[in-house]
Amino acid sequence: MLVTDAGLAKLPITATAVGLLKEAGLPVAVFSDVQSNPVESNVEAGIAAFRKGNHDGVIAFGGGSGQEAFYFDREGTFIAQCGRCHAWA
Repeated sequence: MLVTDAGLAKLPITATAVGLLKEAGLPVAVFSDVQSNPVESNVEAGIAAFRKGNHDGVIAFGGGSGQEAFYFDREGTFIAQCGRCHAWA
């Protein structure tokens, strides 16, 4: 799942990145329901989209909001502003 903010999701660079992933045979969905200074509801929506799409990874695209909201530690534990969540469960 490619995570970015709504503004970046509309730009051609994001469409290019998605196209390259698809050309490489990687299924990809874009999640852009992330506001500036992400809040817990953004994280919860992202986790729901991640689970619903049965994704096996996250690409945080751009800087700022998408990266602040969704990232993992070395053990694969999902870390978000709301604390540690287990997205794999």
